[in-house]
Amino acid sequence: MDTTDEPLDLYDIAVLLNYERATTEPRFRHTKLREVALPGTRPKTVAFKAPNEHEWIDNDCTWVVLDQVPDQSSDRDLFSDFLPEGKKPGGGISEQELETLFYQVRCHDGGYINIGLLQILFNMFPNDTKLKIRHAPKNKSPGESYITSVTKRVIIEEPFMYPKTSMAIAILPENQLLVSGNMPNFETAIMGFGALDDPSDEVKSYLDLSSMQFGDAGRGPGLNGKQLFALDTTAEHQSRVMRTMGGNDPEKTPKTSGAIRGTPYDDWLTEVATRVKKKWDNRHEEHWCGHCGSPDATSKCAGCGQAWYCGKDHQKVAWGFHRGYCNKA
Repeated sequence: MDTTDEPLDLYDIAVLLNYERATTEPRFRHTKLREVALPGTRPKTVAFKAPNEHEWIDNDCTWVVLDQVPDQSSDRDLFSDFLPEGKKPGGGISEQELETLFYQVRCHDGGYINIGLLQILFNMFPNDTKLKIRHAPKNKSPGESYITSVTKRVIIEEPFMYPKTSMAIAILPENQLLVSGNMPNFETAIMGFGALDDPSDEVKSYLDLSSMQFGDAGRGPGLNGKQLFALDTTAEHQSRVMRTMGGNDPEKTPKTSGAIRGTPYDDWLTEVATRVKKKWDNRHEEHWCGHCGSPDATSKCAGCGQAWYCGKDHQKVAWGFHRGYCNKA
């Protein structure tokens, strides 16, 4: 099948990138969940006092304690293996909340890492490669979609104030502590896209592969989405900012650029991007879950026969987006 003229689909690409990145994240390789302490509580299995904790802002802090198990044969970490064998979440944590934690941990402080990943992937395609952008449907209306180019993108570094949530991740046995969202000022990077025929370069769409660092409030796309990343219109992006932050820092303005310098993770990110490009190139022979990106996609949408899922649960979650593009909806 000749697919030369088919545009890249940003939504599908984001699903694949999210899976390949999250399941091979080097900072959290081979870690198992020991304990979760929800806002207002502290870990019970370890006494862990963070440096300068008295300077933290007063927001909803979730503590996550992980055990690193180095001798693992698996080439990736899966949500299904997040808990040690035979252990249940406990503490009133539901299956969906456990999934949120898995991705929230792996999105920790990941804005610039994910921008580097997107930059590497897009640079693997010719500059004239078309890019299709699809947004979630609203009510009974279909989602907004348009065709642009991989070059009609911009990196946006946004300064925020007073994040509404924070996370402290303790990794044992090295006693490593990673904290985000605990200071009054917070900066992250996302990627914006404009229409191909718009000379003003106005940003119409915002992609944040690290949106799950804010927990369920970071889910997308759309105002009531359930996806593991955010692909938002301008209005949806502004709404998400207000749900996760106290607002933009009035003393700073967002910075825009066409590229960022390399990161310490570029070798790994290149491997991730290479795997995603290979999957995209073989998209008519290989299938992946339209929600989480897993290659174990055995359930096909009975309506259109085009979308695949790893199970009924993820198919149901993804319907909020897919219904806008399923030709049998």
